[in-house]
Amino acid sequence: MDKKKLIRAVSSSIEAFEECSDEMKDDEAVALAAVNYSGSSLQYASARLRDSLEIVKAADDEDIDALGYASDRLRNDKKLVLSSVKVWGQTLQYASEELRNDKQVVLAAIKARPSSIQYASESLKKDSAFLKAARKINNEVDSYL
Repeated sequence: MDKKKLIRAVSSSIEAFEECSDEMKDDEAVALAAVNYSGSSLQYASARLRDSLEIVKAADDEDIDALGYASDRLRNDKKLVLSSVKVWGQTLQYASEELRNDKQVVLAAIKARPSSIQYASESLKKDSAFLKAARKINNEVDSYL
């Protein structure tokens, strides 16, 4: 299948991207078309593209679980993770341990979805000053601890 046809195919089918060649799974244009259709297509992209900020950001904009398929480096990228948790909240579960211990990141996640506190680091969940700040944002957080 030529590249133009493949781009059309992955723009409407996760399976088309899953089944394409390794070479095409490493092609930026093909991967971008795939993740724009479904962010979960990121799981089939090459390791190099799962480490591409552009590809991962596009996938994250589309799918709550996309960050879970990103490289460790990007799951530790504060700007990317902060952007994600502000929208999805629960994507905090895919963030690095370091960022799950970052007050700014965790509070942003709680603001989007109070249940995301369950993915915060244990030390933050035991920090009374942090919990007070979290309760100010949303008093439902206690029901998720």
